[in-house]
Formats: sequence, structure tokens, C-alpha cells
Amino acid sequence: MEALVEKAIGSFRVTGPVIVVIPDATRPIDYALVLPPLLRRMPNASMTVLVALGLHRPMTAAELQPLLALKEDFGFELVQHDADSPRPFGSNETIVTVGVVEPHQYAGFSGGAKTIAIGCGSRAFIREMHGLSLLQRLENVVGSEGPNPFADRLWEAVADLDPYHLLIVPGDSIVFGKGRAIHQIACSLAAEQHFQEVDPVPWMHLVVPASKSQSFYQASRAATYAALVDRPATDGWLLVDAACPEGLGLGAGELAFAEALTKGSEQLLRELNQDEPPETSGGAQRAYVLAQAMEQAQIALIRETPIAELEAFGIPCFSSFDEAQRKLGLQAGGIVVTDPIHKIPRRRLPTQTGSP
Repeated sequence: MEALVEKAIGSFRVTGPVIVVIPDATRPIDYALVLPPLLRRMPNASMTVLVALGLHRPMTAAELQPLLALKEDFGFELVQHDADSPRPFGSNETIVTVGVVEPHQYAGFSGGAKTIAIGCGSRAFIREMHGLSLLQRLENVVGSEGPNPFADRLWEAVADLDPYHLLIVPGDSIVFGKGRAIHQIACSLAAEQHFQEVDPVPWMHLVVPASKSQSFYQASRAATYAALVDRPATDGWLLVDAACPEGLGLGAGELAFAEALTKGSEQLLRELNQDEPPETSGGAQRAYVLAQAMEQAQIALIRETPIAELEAFGIPCFSSFDEAQRKLGLQAGGIVVTDPIHKIPRRRLPTQTGSP
């Protein structure tokens, strides 16, 4: 990975003030491998590494440990974003984002402008960007390379900052440069990696990777991606297998999600379909997306202990896949998806035969 980063950034150098914006632990990134080649290109620079939390909870001491070790080696200031008091970006600073280009329900793919605009945005801006009026305009966006209102607004928000983007794509591809065109190159590479074509199946066992299994707020993406992708491969059970040690989640966004769940899926869908939907807090949108997914498929959670709020919402919990299989009467023919965040199952198109 270090060699790939070195090759991607080429002759890039910074000598003045620089802010390196990085994702938090909800993105699968090895800081110890990715950051050193970049930080070595900043001799004599005043460096700040800013963790883009958005409305997520602050990183824990254990999650911060690799960054603290790098801080000792490189001498940068380490800051975690606060949406209630966002750090301003100075006009004389060079900004470099480090992003993982993976599917996103609104933006198509993460990374690039989203790392700054949402990850380092104010609470008000995040709420605006995740409002129901915008959600009404988005359809089958996850993993899409095409422009959409959400992505357009993100790139407008960072235009004056003119940041560099170090974009990590699954399959050991790394892209570096400025502007939306660079991000679109990374998205095209990611689109080739992030889907698996499958035949229609009666159910899916979705095994969530560690980066998304800390809370159901994050883990629920496995179900919403599978249900709301452009060609869903099942209308049966989606079994989300995630430990979720933080339950629904601990950050401000996760708490807004939990509060929205108390309305129930039918009420959420009624609100979403109103001509003038109500305002929501950032994070609540995930409950509305979950309600949309439940119109397409049935969703359950595999976890040692139930989460009462989910069961009240209509999402049962089972302690193991075997228990779920037995109690739900699942028959043969389903599939196990070992990383439904980065390999989203999508119904295979019929083979085209004959002349066009």
C-alpha cells in the first residue's frame, strides 16, 4: 500500500500550512500504511490531521492509537471534527483529503468532496444535505457514477478550497489529484469492484465487515444497499450479521436515527412522500432509507442480544444464523455475502443472445 501511495502522489510536495482530512473508523483504512508516504512529502510544513467525523461519535482511544503513533513520528496536530464548532479552513492552507471510495446511499460513492463537506461540515449543513426533500429526488443512487443533486452540492461546497484528494479504491488502486474529474476516475474503478452479479435468490445472509459493524446505524447499509440497488436480487429476507456492540450507535447522527425509528416505518414513509416533508436532524435520514428498504425486502439482525428499538420497528433479532434459518423457515437457495458493503449483490441481467 505504501508503494502505491508513493506512486500515486508522484512529485507532490507541501512546505506551508497543510490540513490532511481523514475518515474515521467507519471506513476501512490502515492509517499506518496510507499516511506516512503522504506526510513525508510535507517537510517543514505546519501539519494538522483532521478526523472527519460528520455527526459520528469521536474515535475511541484504541481507534486513535495508530494516529497517535504517527503523531509522535511526524509532529502533526491531531484534531477530531466537531459539527457544533467546525474548524475553519484558511486561505493559505493546502488541504488534502484521504478517502475510501466505497458505495454511498446518497453520493453514489464516498470520498472526495464528501470527506470535507459532510465529514467536516456544520450540523446545519449536514442536516440540510440529509433532508427529506433531497432524499425524495434520489433513486437507485448507491454505487452510481452519474451526477446527482447531493453530489453536485458537495462539490459546489468545496470549490473555493480547491483540495487535493488521495482516493483509495478496493483492489489496490489509488488515485491522486484535484477536482471532481479525479474522483470520477476513482468511482469508475470502484464500480468495477463493488458489485457482484447474482441470480435471484430467496434470501441473503449479509456478513458485515468490521468497519461497519460497530453500530446498526452503520451495519444497516448492508440491507439498504442490497434492497435499493438498481437491480435487487431478492424480495425475501436480508439477514444483517453484525455484532453492533454500540447498539444503534452513539454519535449525534445515530441518536437522531434512533429517535426517528420510534415513529415506525409506515409513518416515516408517509412523511417522506409528503409534498412538503418535515425537517429532520442529520442521521435521521437513515431511518427513512431503512423504511424504504423494508418495502422491498424483509430485514432481520443476527446479534447475540436483541435491540428493542429494532424489534418494535419490525426488524427481528436472532442470536445466530441457524436460529434465523429455523425460525424463519428459510429454505435452500439463499446466499452468503461476505462483504455486502463492498460487494453489493445485484440481480444478473439475462444473457443477450442473437443479433442486435
